[in-house]
Amino acid sequence: MKIVRTLGHLAAACGTSRQTLGGWLKLDGNPGRRADGSFSVSRWQKWVAESGLGSRAASADRDP
Repeated sequence: MKIVRTLGHLAAACGTSRQTLGGWLKLDGNPGRRADGSFSVSRWQKWVAESGLGSRAASADRDP
């Protein structure tokens, strides 16, 4: 299991921006932080895929 400590690293692993990830942290059901303040990349990637957020974020980034 890959663990990262910063929002920037987690955002890169999830294919989104730090700002978008900050918004996702406000959504109910997100994986959140681990007890030590780090993030589980696999849990976040699974949540993004299951919630459909990754595809919407990617298409929003392409729109003019």
